[in-house]
Amino acid sequence: MERQTCPEIGWYQSFGLAVYCARPGSQVLLTALFDISLDRAFVERLAEDCTRFQLDPVHLMDVAEDALA
Repeated sequence: MERQTCPEIGWYQSFGLAVYCARPGSQVLLTALFDISLDRAFVERLAEDCTRFQLDPVHLMDVAEDALA
């Protein structure tokens, strides 16, 4: 969950995705997309699909754009 601001509407809550590489004892952030949607369930489904299909992080932006289209 992220808190964003827009001059026209003020503060709002949105959701994004982050991709981490899990290593013993740590996690390394590989990439992140912020402010994808106001719909938490939509972003959770997108995250589940990306995980299930083992999406390469290089394709995350394209997949998010396609899901929003």
